[in-house]
Amino acid sequence: MTVNRLALILASATVAACTNERAAQFGRDAALERTATACEDGWAVAYVNNPTTSATELKSIGVNSTGANNLITLRDGADRLPGTTDDFLFTSFAQIDAVSYIGDSSVDALLNHVAPACAVEETEEEICDDSALFAWLNDPVVTAADLQAQGISSRAATNVITYRATNSIDDWAELDGISYVGEATMATFGEIADALCVEPGATANVVFSPTSYDQSHLSEVVRQINAAQHSIDIAMYSYNDAGIGTALQNAVDRGVTVRMVFETAATDRSVTTGSTKSSRLEDAGVDVRWVNKTMHHKFAIFDGPRTDLAAAKTGTLMSGSGNWSNSAAVKYDENTVILHGDEKLMLHFQQEFNTLWSTSRDYVSTNTIPYVANGVAITDDMIAAADGTEAVFTSDNFNKTTTNGGSFVKVRGRYTVGDALVKLIQDADTSIYIASGHLRSRPIADALIAKHQTNPEVDIKVYLDGQEYISEGTNYYQVVELEECLAAAGTSATKIQDCNDYGFMYAWDVHDAGVPLKFDYYAFRWDATYAEQMHHKYMIVDSEIVATGSYNLSINAELTSLENVMFFTADRYPGLVDAYTANFEKLWVTGDSTNAYDLMVDKLEGYEAMIAAAKAANEPAPHGSFDIVFPPMAVTQPEVYYLKNLMIDVCPAINSTAYKNNPTAYRTCTF
Repeated sequence: MTVNRLALILASATVAACTNERAAQFGRDAALERTATACEDGWAVAYVNNPTTSATELKSIGVNSTGANNLITLRDGADRLPGTTDDFLFTSFAQIDAVSYIGDSSVDALLNHVAPACAVEETEEEICDDSALFAWLNDPVVTAADLQAQGISSRAATNVITYRATNSIDDWAELDGISYVGEATMATFGEIADALCVEPGATANVVFSPTSYDQSHLSEVVRQINAAQHSIDIAMYSYNDAGIGTALQNAVDRGVTVRMVFETAATDRSVTTGSTKSSRLEDAGVDVRWVNKTMHHKFAIFDGPRTDLAAAKTGTLMSGSGNWSNSAAVKYDENTVILHGDEKLMLHFQQEFNTLWSTSRDYVSTNTIPYVANGVAITDDMIAAADGTEAVFTSDNFNKTTTNGGSFVKVRGRYTVGDALVKLIQDADTSIYIASGHLRSRPIADALIAKHQTNPEVDIKVYLDGQEYISEGTNYYQVVELEECLAAAGTSATKIQDCNDYGFMYAWDVHDAGVPLKFDYYAFRWDATYAEQMHHKYMIVDSEIVATGSYNLSINAELTSLENVMFFTADRYPGLVDAYTANFEKLWVTGDSTNAYDLMVDKLEGYEAMIAAAKAANEPAPHGSFDIVFPPMAVTQPEVYYLKNLMIDVCPAINSTAYKNNPTAYRTCTF
């Protein structure tokens, strides 16, 4: 774990460590108003999130006994242990205030306790630096390797961790007294301390799948729904999680208004008997609507600026590649970002949701849900003036009408998201790493090839889902189809554009141009029923910018779907960029640690040799079987080609009608 990742992922806990150092200074003088200032909000959240803050301590500062117990129980999660992965970290003071038995007196006690932190002189900022560093050093998950990664010498790092095993490192003098921690090492620790001291404000975290359900983005969705006090706006392609359904029902019951633009509602509306996902949502009190394009977003806004622009600085946003399904949590490669207080991004997404809502059509069920209209209008000027992260949306490629209740109508020749990603590729100086389920966008593929040809020193790596594999022969046929289309188009600019907008698969072209490209390969024949999809849609450029969201790198995403891409920069969210880079590096070597590809090839080549020997000796062919659905591995175009043909040679039945028409029934090939 690098310092930046720690500062990002544990931002609240880091600030809380700073707060704990100042605890002796905090008094409880004049009573405060119930509403916290932005500064007090940040410090109070950090204080409660601090794993060293106990219910006993909260009671000692004047928090109601039952309320203190409730806060700590909620914070520590199911295992009732602080500082573990199932903890619920509060993201706003409003969430704390909403906990049962946290009344006026408890609120005043908490705010009085942290108020002096907001009045600390600039010279006292070193207190935050110091305590954040020592909290990090005393964290048992931090290893000698982590210290070395930050520039600490091997001997000093080992000695610090050895000393920590039996002692708590509480100040600079104690640290300086450890053997081999000299002047240069102390200076490096000072730089680490500066990096670790994070001021309260916007925070970001990312959850990567696959993982256990308890650690997944679905569990985080439930936590955010449970914490919401006023409003939840959801734009979702796929949803089938019971825990989320229960949380939404509970949210409505406590007075939260929930609006949802749901892709499935477009088909559920035609179901005349029985219940549907959409009808069950409406039965729970969620107002469900649908749009006339593929609603491919996967985002939700909790207590956002629906009716109050100031909430852009306090609300929470979740968005990324992951649908709200079990497969997205425990089976697929996904990423979901959780952001709190990023004003610009909150305004971006609230404006987008408002656009979806005003251009949507009602899902009509037996349960009549009162229509909740958009609140305050969010303009482009407001977004431009706000501080935070940029985003782009394919909704800008459509005109919006009120036809039949609401319609998105494509504007020919407009490629808002694709243009932004192409510009990102063109401006790259050192590296471009792409993890994407698809690569079916001509502008993006052409930009990658051009960058490689004109700037071969740029480190480009493209990682795609196995379904994007295309052989040279199959590529030839799609090229012929394109040429025939263009020939038929003649001089018509419109028809030529339609030909080029066709969903061409560009993996072969990119590979053939010399761009390093791998596939997440897990089955001879792709099928959705067993596919462990590489479902990411992100790009990392120059180790400085991460572009991520719901947008597949395809022309369908651009022209027929409603999508989003967010652009996170290392200067604002350094740990987020580090986290995505680490994830990509892990994906790029999938299966290497177990030598998966070579072992499979060796096994099949052994079968092939046995079959050839039997044939040469005029003996009966040997019998056997092998898996044609297998654990994922990262392999190149030639490696997939060789492996597929080896499978065919050993077991020709793999290409029989039975195998082709019923892939679910044939996960092994028997010969």
